[in-house]
Amino acid sequence: MVAPPRKWVILIPLLIGIAAFIMLKQNEKPPVQEELQEIPRLVRVIAAPRIDVIPEASGYGTVNPAQTWEAVARVRGDIVEKHPDLEKGVILQAGTQLLRID
Repeated sequence: MVAPPRKWVILIPLLIGIAAFIMLKQNEKPPVQEELQEIPRLVRVIAAPRIDVIPEASGYGTVNPAQTWEAVARVRGDIVEKHPDLEKGVILQAGTQLLRID
């Protein structure tokens, strides 16, 4: 008795797939690793001279400081001497005598 054709429809492609897989595995060669080489390129070079730059900023509108500091003296007396550069926004070196109080 002949098997119904439905079984052969599934069995034949399955056997062909297994045979193809076995043949591919036998003929498979390990991949050849080629060393990657850097491609040399021609470039044009210009010398950049070193120059001193004074940063400058200009703007328009109202400007407010990010931080303010107000000092209150806790000593009694009159100010006898004041540093000539002591103004708002001026940065003085550490240890500079700012005021002399009598």
